[in-house]
Amino acid sequence: MKTPIDDIFKTFEHGVCHRGLHDLTRPENSRASFEYAIEKGFPFECDINLTKDKRFVVNHDGDLLRVTGKEGNIKDLTVEEIKANYTLFDGSSLITLEELLELWDYKVPLVLEIKVQGDQASEIVEYLKPTLDGLQDKSKIVLISFNSEVLIGLKDIDINVGRLYGRKEIFKNFVDPTPFDFMDVYVYFTGLRSFRKARKAGKKILTWTVIDKMSARYSDKHADAMTFEVINSSKELDKQKENQYLLKNIEKYGTN
Repeated sequence: MKTPIDDIFKTFEHGVCHRGLHDLTRPENSRASFEYAIEKGFPFECDINLTKDKRFVVNHDGDLLRVTGKEGNIKDLTVEEIKANYTLFDGSSLITLEELLELWDYKVPLVLEIKVQGDQASEIVEYLKPTLDGLQDKSKIVLISFNSEVLIGLKDIDINVGRLYGRKEIFKNFVDPTPFDFMDVYVYFTGLRSFRKARKAGKKILTWTVIDKMSARYSDKHADAMTFEVINSSKELDKQKENQYLLKNIEKYGTN
């Protein structure tokens, strides 16, 4: 039986770290960023992509260029090839879903985003389902995706699923949130009538991605919990001052 969604959102009270608790020394979606989130007692969000050999690697993009400086798409590579030829900026390897779950070990809530390239949806459901079905404590994990087919395919394993909403889902092809347990909405779209109406009817909203005081206030007004960024990359140092309140929040709430 699924954990009541209200109970899940109580565990997000002080926010969810986007791509781990990463900064200028800990790469996004890296082992170090997840270890830091766990150390501070924060739930964290991360992303998985399906490899050529039908396993899952933790990375936001399907392409590896942005985070490793080297061309290559996860769907065209095996785990062995990725481990041997690609590293993050701290010199560490990308980790697999198996390694992520072993590190996580139910210590904090986990928001797992499932990335889909092309027509991978049915394969992803096939290869991901046994791993998720085998988890001992499904109350500590939720699944999110922009792909409805994947989420619906995984709904029968007693894990709460949330539909992601961004620009495309709002302006080109709005997706009815009814089949999903919650919504994960770009922060400034949460004030739109469709989401206000769904929330009034009892549907929970998680926002992405809070980066400053303004977006935090907007999230507080229109959503039930937030996913936050501290510093996304070295190119965004100008956001550091705006993010001081988040850093203070980590110091205030982040210890067990």
